[in-house]
Amino acid sequence: MIVYISGAYSNGDREENVEKARRVAIELLKRGLTPLCPHTHYHNFDHEGVDYDAIIRADVELLLRCDAVLMLPGWETSDGAKIEHKRAIEEGIPVFYGVEEILKALRDGAGGI
Repeated sequence: MIVYISGAYSNGDREENVEKARRVAIELLKRGLTPLCPHTHYHNFDHEGVDYDAIIRADVELLLRCDAVLMLPGWETSDGAKIEHKRAIEEGIPVFYGVEEILKALRDGAGGI
């Protein structure tokens, strides 16, 4: 199962946000899932002149190819994460708010995954 990790990136301490997402990606890998972590994938692309809107469009394209979305704590403060959350809901992609919630859904065979 491919799990898209969504959460704050540039809102707050960017390096701390990237590290939190990276740690969750590692946890997912250790639990047998395949994380897609845009925090690490596009880290500092904006410093290379890539437009924010281009990054969000690319993020949504990746999200649409995933089996589930994991919202990190504090996602509500991020404009990008709110866009990703809304799009996942619109497309019927299961949205979770913790790793254990995903694992329980897999064990129970629920959540549309």
